[in-house]
Amino acid sequence: MLSLPFLLASLSSVALPMDTGVVVQACRLPFSGDTLLVMRVWNASRITQGDLSLRFHLNGAPGSLADLGFRADLRQKVGADGFNSPIAGAAWVASTVALDPSCVGDTCTHKVDIPLSGLTLAPLEGLAVEFQPVKMSGGSMVSTKPTHVPGASDWSLAGLTNSSDCRSLADQGGIGRNLRFEVRSGTTRVWGHGPGETWDRPAWPLTDFRKASFASLMNTPADTVPVLQRDRRNRTLGNWLVNQAGYRLADVQAGRARVLGVGQSGWSVIDAAGRVLGSGSVTATGRTVSSSLRTVAALNSTLPLQDSTGGVRTGATGILVLPSSLAAGGPYRIASPTDTSAPFRIHEDLYGMVRDAGMRFFGVQRAGDASSWFRPTALAGDPVPGGWYDCGDRLKEGVTQGYSMAVLGALAATHPERDPDRTSYLQSLEVADGVPDLVRELRHGADYAMQSWWLSGHLAGSMPTSVGNMGKDHVGWIHDTWMDFAPASSGGPTSRTARREMGGPVAGSWAAGLAFAARLEKDRDPPFASQALEVSRELYAWGKANQAAVSSPSYGGDPEAASELSLAAVALLWATGDTLYLHDLTRNDSLGSRVSALWQSAGGWLGARKATTVLAKGGWPMDFANLHPLALHAFQTLILPHPDTARRYGILPARGDSLREQLMAGMLANLGNAGTGTRAVALPGTTLKIDSVWNFPIASVSWGYNRYQAGLLAEMLLYAEMARGIEARPTAHYPEGTAFLADSVEVLAVNGMDYLLGQNPWDMSFLMGIGSRNLDHIHHRAANPEGRNSLAVNWDYRTPVGALMGGAAPSQGLLKDAWSDYTSSESCLDFSVSFLIPATLLSKPGAQPPVTGVRTRASTPARVRADRHGVAWSGAVGGIELDVVDLKGRRLAHQVSVQPEGRMEIASRGVALVRWRAGNGSGTASLMPVSSGR
Repeated sequence: MLSLPFLLASLSSVALPMDTGVVVQACRLPFSGDTLLVMRVWNASRITQGDLSLRFHLNGAPGSLADLGFRADLRQKVGADGFNSPIAGAAWVASTVALDPSCVGDTCTHKVDIPLSGLTLAPLEGLAVEFQPVKMSGGSMVSTKPTHVPGASDWSLAGLTNSSDCRSLADQGGIGRNLRFEVRSGTTRVWGHGPGETWDRPAWPLTDFRKASFASLMNTPADTVPVLQRDRRNRTLGNWLVNQAGYRLADVQAGRARVLGVGQSGWSVIDAAGRVLGSGSVTATGRTVSSSLRTVAALNSTLPLQDSTGGVRTGATGILVLPSSLAAGGPYRIASPTDTSAPFRIHEDLYGMVRDAGMRFFGVQRAGDASSWFRPTALAGDPVPGGWYDCGDRLKEGVTQGYSMAVLGALAATHPERDPDRTSYLQSLEVADGVPDLVRELRHGADYAMQSWWLSGHLAGSMPTSVGNMGKDHVGWIHDTWMDFAPASSGGPTSRTARREMGGPVAGSWAAGLAFAARLEKDRDPPFASQALEVSRELYAWGKANQAAVSSPSYGGDPEAASELSLAAVALLWATGDTLYLHDLTRNDSLGSRVSALWQSAGGWLGARKATTVLAKGGWPMDFANLHPLALHAFQTLILPHPDTARRYGILPARGDSLREQLMAGMLANLGNAGTGTRAVALPGTTLKIDSVWNFPIASVSWGYNRYQAGLLAEMLLYAEMARGIEARPTAHYPEGTAFLADSVEVLAVNGMDYLLGQNPWDMSFLMGIGSRNLDHIHHRAANPEGRNSLAVNWDYRTPVGALMGGAAPSQGLLKDAWSDYTSSESCLDFSVSFLIPATLLSKPGAQPPVTGVRTRASTPARVRADRHGVAWSGAVGGIELDVVDLKGRRLAHQVSVQPEGRMEIASRGVALVRWRAGNGSGTASLMPVSSGR
């Protein structure tokens, strides 16, 4: 039997055997001559279970049980879709109690065995069983009640839920799980335990991700704490609002670290021992905060447990600045006679640890058979394998795949000193794997793009970009463990066609990511770098000629492709030195016209705009469709940081200064349009609006608010870096003394990070796994079982560390924490990608180079690609072994070749999966047909 340690650790809090593939749920009815016990038996393994029998145990003196028998109703199966169906030919099964002849007291335990009449359970199938106690006389059932009617004192029934609504609860999976039963397959026990026995629950993973560098910040309640208990804690809103991760030591020493009080006056800062390290009074802002938190807990999609609005709090706000004498360490708290804050720490690289936590969400979202600390292998046969899931679903979207690659690549290229090699690929241990963490995750996305390229037959416009049917995917709320067996109606494998949604914006972001990956991986993996650069060039050329967006069911058409294609041009210029890309950026009048008489070279992508200045996006924060600030920053940082660098790309000093001025003008125009607030900070040629209480610009978009807030903070920090570059080398238009206020803008961005990490009206850290208070009801299938609807089998809630919750704007007042309210409770790939930018830019520079002597990925990995008619391979060191199987596991073809390159034709119908193994790699590829997606 297949061992499923992940499944066992995630089903329920009850002790379970290590290697079971069976799940049992039971509930008892108040007995009144009818059914006593309702039970569901589920096959949660990946194989068919047969020759099953049930056993439960009763206690009592033998004489009291002599006339006791049972009838068991086996007439219903429950399919993978959750619906009941009759079992052909099944009827009531009678059974008697097997008395223990050696027992003479009244505390003996006796067995009741119920054979399941040769029934088999396929993967995900369940069996509905109901038991009725009957009186036996002469081997026959009679109509009167037996002497002993089993009840709560009997061993197998003790502790079970006792409800008159058992059948309804059972149909929804909402039944007790005190599993003092046994399920046997033949003579082997596959579930449960007998009297006097216990089972230790297996631990998974064996190496806990919490051992990573952000362990000191992991103050959230344990995942095993009951949800209602977590909710009760959250509904008491604190009156001292702090960044629950903590503060940078430099900010504390400079008197920039703020705490907000609601209805508070005097304060003290205390350490873990309660010693007072400073005190004072708050400075009133003249503004009030009114907020409340609504928590909606559910057992599954139709059975709410609790819906409660608590923590309603209104009060005047005041600000205190942490004493500059506070040393690195902690935890510290702010205390007053009426309240004490959440704990926080002070660290010189606070945001380096926050960035490390944010990186874990990429592991949460890794798709298919990619190694992950969070997910089991599932849907490995996708038509385009690998990549990242989009949100709390299992869609893979070309838009956010590209945004992730572009951001990871731009950050790794522009800030190698802030890209440490902290963890292994699994993200579980502080063990260097020889690859900086941003580069390593970029490679994961680039491999997905390369798979798409091979599937397209090397045609950029035909590349499948997205995977999954939105309607069917969103219908099913099932754990990953069972997705390979889910029906198409719930997003199962046969519904997961690939979609060709390659438009100009996606072509640009994918081209940018691949170009960055090509140069960053050039020394480590030359064959990959060469192929990735070729594909990047092709995508860029195609996107330039086909700039229109292609909508997906999840994402509307991007209004323009200029920002993505301009970033791709910067990445390709950096990777190749080819001045074609410089021409497209600055002079190609067919792409963008001159926008100002001041700069004669402002054509090309720099002239493509929504407003009247360089590469402007209009009044919208930076997000997956608006990469303008990232392109402007990358151009200055990679191509124009110094005159000698610019010369290598054919740019003379005078022209370089002009280009730097244009880039800054564009950045300022974008920043002046991005946020709202009642106060204005004057910047050259524009103003930055900030809120007078929270002291940072407020994003004006509500759905998934925090993603846009994170993008706005990213934009501010990118601007601050560019401004410091011009301050170091002034130009004619921006002479020495120009009031860029770079440090002040950074401080405002740090205030915004404070908001995301706990200093908000709800006293809530919106980054999962960081801080002492997180939202509890995330809209995420692998993390949260509350929305389950296709299976009665449950799984445990598990914190998806690094996920940025959608949250709410400070003016919203009411925050709803409910799995069904995805506008505030969902966390998506692009949310965390946007958050990664400010977390990285605020981290301490000085990342160590990759550790030598560690094992890295193969320098020449084998490449395997499949199409409708067969599979081809290349670069296979020592040859290759290929297996082709259908979705039922039946082998369709097998081949072993000693040749490093070759092709095998396959005559198969429908979906097939290719599993391959070579001396320098292994993996899967799919022969699933690719749909047009249009």
